[in-house]
Amino acid sequence: DDLEPCGNNYTMFGNIFKSNGFCVGCLFYKRSTKRATMNEVDLELKLHDFDINKVQNSYRTLFIDPGRKTVFTAAESVSTKAHSLLRCTIRECYHMTGSTRYQADQRRQKKEIRTESIESEMPSHKTTSYQLYTVYVQYILSHLNTLFNFYRSDTAKFQFFLYQGRQRAAGKMVNILLTGDAKYNRRRSKKKKKNKKKKKAAPRLQPMCRQSKQLIFFLLMIFTFFFLKDRINGNLVIYGK
Repeated sequence: DDLEPCGNNYTMFGNIFKSNGFCVGCLFYKRSTKRATMNEVDLELKLHDFDINKVQNSYRTLFIDPGRKTVFTAAESVSTKAHSLLRCTIRECYHMTGSTRYQADQRRQKKEIRTESIESEMPSHKTTSYQLYTVYVQYILSHLNTLFNFYRSDTAKFQFFLYQGRQRAAGKMVNILLTGDAKYNRRRSKKKKKNKKKKKAAPRLQPMCRQSKQLIFFLLMIFTFFFLKDRINGNLVIYGK
């Protein structure tokens, strides 16, 4: 019903497609709703038939507090003695989104093609001086091809992956509050450690060196020599260049 034409919206589709080279988005009109004021809403925030035993046995009580260095810090249970704390730091949040690994890869690529030095020496465009802004424009035009080669259309894929990472990070933080996730769940953390050990212990196929390739090629030539010898009218046939 929200997508049906109503009021001033006579069409549902806005005839707009947006694409960054990797994903596509389109515009739909949505019904505008009136915001109800506090006088129009009947609020009943009363709790009935609740006691401390029922809360402890039937519910998972959390007291959440945001912080400057943490996304949240939650105290679990309603005990008056000790509380188990659940915490997600800002550093962990960035790691969940995948932005830290993306920034590290981006810095490495910038160093390889010398884009980092170009951006660090770039003059500021926040000025009211005509001469300083002219210097900025000349600097950009002189390094325009290098910047375009780095910030090409392929970066749209990584921006979409970062968008997915932000969605996953929100779900992981909710799991920390609900189940403790692997950070506070010993069984899940032990299972992850075992899987990592199995991956490290698994034998990996080493790439063949040049001498091994030459030996295999030599053995194949000998096999071809004895197999095709005197097969066609008593002549020796060797396939190759």
